[in-house]
Amino acid sequence: PDEASIVCADLFERDGALHSRGMSLQAADFPAYFAALKEDRTVAVADAATHPATREFKDVYLTPLGIASMLEAPIRREGRLIGVLCCEHVGERREFRADEEGFAGALADMVSRVLQAGERRRYEETLKETNRFLEQRVQERTASLQAVLDSTGEGLLVVDREGKLLAEHSHAATAWFGPVPLGAPFSEYLAAHDATLRASLDLAFAQLAEGVLPFEAAQVQLPAGFVRDGLQYRLVCLPVGDPETASRFVLTVEDVSASAFAERAAELHRELPTVVGHIVTDRQGFAAFVHETERLLLDVGSPARSFDDRRRDLHTLKGTLAVYG
Repeated sequence: PDEASIVCADLFERDGALHSRGMSLQAADFPAYFAALKEDRTVAVADAATHPATREFKDVYLTPLGIASMLEAPIRREGRLIGVLCCEHVGERREFRADEEGFAGALADMVSRVLQAGERRRYEETLKETNRFLEQRVQERTASLQAVLDSTGEGLLVVDREGKLLAEHSHAATAWFGPVPLGAPFSEYLAAHDATLRASLDLAFAQLAEGVLPFEAAQVQLPAGFVRDGLQYRLVCLPVGDPETASRFVLTVEDVSASAFAERAAELHRELPTVVGHIVTDRQGFAAFVHETERLLLDVGSPARSFDDRRRDLHTLKGTLAVYG
């Protein structure tokens, strides 16, 4: 957490199919390596013993293990370095190709998303644990429940099986969306500004409350978030008690505007070196790529073209963007 060291979560050695963990690298001992991880999308090193970013490891790590080349893919979240995916090549030196660098970077991004999903899952499990006792607290109308709701800093709403708002709610909800209209559909309260979103919320919640599908399957049909007044919110719905018999559901609304902005800024930061690299190495080719991309975007969005043509254009657009990183 303090970025002072990296601790190995899993080391896999292909020869022998061995797994190990626990080794620690201190940033103070390898400053050039840690600096490179913070700056670059990937660090591809053909000669690890001489490259400025990795030569610090020569005597203590590279030579004893016979590592000749390294491909390092930093793992980032919201622009902050949280780990690294290390691909270490043993034997003769190896020049890593551009597609291999891109693949390693994509895996690192996948790890970041998995970690984020794990945190969200732990949060939801904690919320489920809290909800086991929520039914009794709602019935008692205790002041302590309101304190708990307000202390989360999130917009918490309680609705009945028809999606109508009940009295319990957090202070954050009223601060963001105004006074809670008891008995009104929660969709009108959250999405009064967007008829399409309101219809989507109503349809998804009705399916969830009917209990025809397993709760987990119906839950993912509910919009995961929405934008209102320029802010981005995440939405989670959980039952109070057994999903099949629950008479109340808790809606959690979280303001994720700052993290969404930071994630987009980090994405742009990652893409910029790729764009500049293409301009430097092949300015004419990159200009043609931009022109073709703009044409494909117009075609994909054109209602005058058939669905099959637009789907084909979208497939071409995805492939073209992938080629240029």
